[in-house]
Amino acid sequence: MIRKLITVVSTGYLLTLSQFALAQTAYKLTDLGQVDGVGSFAVGINGNGQVAGFVITASHDSRAVTSADGQPFAYVQALQLMEVSPEGIGPLGDLTGLVVVSSPPSPFAYHAFRYSAQDGLVDLGTLGGLSSTGISINAHRQVAGWSYTAAGVPRAFRSTPGLPLQELPLFGGSPAQSFAGGINDAGQVVGNAEDSTGHWHGFRFTDGQPLLDLGVLGPNAVRDINQLGQVVGASGYAFRYTDGVGIENLAPQYALGSSGDAINDAGDVVGSIGQSDGGTHASRYTDQDGMIDLNDFIDPSSGWVLTGATGINNSGQIVGVGTFNGQSPRAFLLTPVIPDVTPPVIASAQANPFELWPPNHKMVPVHLTIAVNDDSDPAPMCQVTSIASSEVSGTVDTAIIASLDVELRAESLEQSGRTYSITVACADASSNTSSTSVTVRAPHSHR
Repeated sequence: MIRKLITVVSTGYLLTLSQFALAQTAYKLTDLGQVDGVGSFAVGINGNGQVAGFVITASHDSRAVTSADGQPFAYVQALQLMEVSPEGIGPLGDLTGLVVVSSPPSPFAYHAFRYSAQDGLVDLGTLGGLSSTGISINAHRQVAGWSYTAAGVPRAFRSTPGLPLQELPLFGGSPAQSFAGGINDAGQVVGNAEDSTGHWHGFRFTDGQPLLDLGVLGPNAVRDINQLGQVVGASGYAFRYTDGVGIENLAPQYALGSSGDAINDAGDVVGSIGQSDGGTHASRYTDQDGMIDLNDFIDPSSGWVLTGATGINNSGQIVGVGTFNGQSPRAFLLTPVIPDVTPPVIASAQANPFELWPPNHKMVPVHLTIAVNDDSDPAPMCQVTSIASSEVSGTVDTAIIASLDVELRAESLEQSGRTYSITVACADASSNTSSTSVTVRAPHSHR
């Protein structure tokens, strides 16, 4: 923690302490940019703050991009000439998604892939059909996704390096469909599957256990899973499933609908909430705060409207998509602003002059010099808040002229002299306040 020492020299007029506080936002917003494309999407963020996404080029192709350390998107150089749409990023920075493998006049087809800087792009193949997609990837480079079978039916799979695609079990028989939504480091996969009557159920697959039925939630309802096995999704409303608790509606107050699209290990959920104009706003749910609109926690003059959040890590960083100055879609990164609760430290306080002589009954200008430092605000503001006198004279003997300028009467009624006690308060931009007092004497005589 670095403290900056400054000397405050006042030239302004008296301010109230409430004017010291600057408007704060709960998140710092980073525009991830569009590289040279016409639109961008952020699809996920890992614990290191690495963001995966894609940009739409002027020719409407999709290109893979990543961001690190809060920097704007940049092309993944090894993939720049491929039509690639990442869907997820792993703890080690590995990517998964889909890569176009053939275009007209050949049959249009795309394959799930796994990408790392060490191994490059690995085509994960299919379950016998033309196309497949990777959705999520874990620390062991296992991928959850879905693929068409030879019969043209989409089925959820799990891919493990060195092994063929593993088709996940179903609730009913063929030709039921299934799709995977997320995978955690334990290899648990969540998704959505039809039963034999055509109803869509959410599921959680765990090795060696029966397929967990999360209930009839609708297609594409289940979206993500954390390391504790909690599941999130949307079934007209954002929900979270926890073992022993069951399904929770996270936003009952939002009658226009909501969705849960990603979850971190604390159980915090991000997604979107419906708006009266038919659009959506990006949202965040925590057990402490409930469901909030993330637009209420960014600088309102930023030009942004956050329409959806797609990823959150354990540090609380959030990625998603919004509109920037009317341009849409555009990817963003939100980084929590750590609240400042530490008051400034007043290193010294001096009055000039510190003694009023001679006792000629006149008002004497006195200026205060305050040395103050703060752990986050480089320029805390200080001002005189009150002046007390050791004597009651029946006349007005004090006046506050400016923030650090006062006038005191050079007079003493008692042989012991008069003492003025000047109280000074210093506040940082977060309204944390410290105070001190400065003494000025008015001697009766110099004997």
